[in-house]
Amino acid sequence: MSDTIDPKELKILSDILALVLEEHAGQSENALAAIRARAQKNQVTGGALKNLFAAIAPNPPKKAAAKPRAPRTTKASAAAAKEIQESHLRISQLTESIRRLDTEIRDLKVDNSALRAELNQTRQARAETQAVLSSVVQSRPPCAVRACWWRRRWAR
Repeated sequence: MSDTIDPKELKILSDILALVLEEHAGQSENALAAIRARAQKNQVTGGALKNLFAAIAPNPPKKAAAKPRAPRTTKASAAAAKEIQESHLRISQLTESIRRLDTEIRDLKVDNSALRAELNQTRQARAETQAVLSSVVQSRPPCAVRACWWRRRWAR
């Protein structure tokens, strides 16, 4: 094993070790298998790995200098601002749509109540008409054997 530590290898190793500590058993087992495979491939023993950590702990490798970030371009800022503005517009449109639908629902409930009242009045009138018809049918004279009195009357 060389004296210098490859930062990419260290990153991969740290990612794998982080997975070992995961709560999900499947990920932990896979990470352990990956560590074993990498150690066998690089012919690293457990003791050598322990020495590697001991060497890293007091003197962690220096990170590469971060690349200076360019300030956000105005195109990105303008695009983000436009997206935010469009989102606000869409939210206000949806809010207005909800208000309009609530108003329509209230109006439909009022119409529904009025139609129910009208239906009940119609049912009441029908019941009254049936009662009157029933009393008229019961009050007419009984029919003869084959024909009612009114049929005989019209037959003449």
